[in-house]
Amino acid sequence: DRQIAFNQNFDTSKEPEKYAVYTIKKGDALHKIAQHYGMSAKALMDLNNLKSAALKPKMSLIVPFGKAPMPSSPLPTREKFYVIQTGDTLQTVAKKYDMSVTTLVKANKKRNTLVKVGERLVIPKN
Repeated sequence: DRQIAFNQNFDTSKEPEKYAVYTIKKGDALHKIAQHYGMSAKALMDLNNLKSAALKPKMSLIVPFGKAPMPSSPLPTREKFYVIQTGDTLQTVAKKYDMSVTTLVKANKKRNTLVKVGERLVIPKN
């Protein structure tokens, strides 16, 4: 669970549920992003459930909230995430966060309403 990993990787005096999305740009390196956000590359990989340090443009990473964004990629703030569990649908997630399925689809740039276990959804602020 990403929340557990997040809690383990960050000081408990910080609010662990606060994080944002960093969108990978061409030329970005995991170790540089991790260093910028004051964490190890391994911690960033664990937080994002990555098996490899290889990054692709437009890929999204969860990063700690409140750190200065890298100049080339301003971070959206106040976004939350939800990781799809067995039995979840976009409808159940939308209901849980009191929003429409359409809002979730748009926020996650999805082409349909299908989700799979382990998929990370952006939960936009209301």
